[in-house]
Amino acid sequence: MPNIKQEEQKERQQQKIADYQREVGPQKQKEQENQDVQKEIRKKQAQQKKHQQKR
Repeated sequence: MPNIKQEEQKERQQQKIADYQREVGPQKQKEQENQDVQKEIRKKQAQQKKHQQKR
């Protein structure tokens, strides 16, 4: 009997994790994309500054 309870608890825990990932996953992904975009913008700005200094 105790074995069945442990299995049920494991399944519930996995379900909670899956639900959490489903909710939070897209947000995290968006944050990561935003950070990547910000990095690209900073790179371009830095390159433009270098160009302006050369003139």
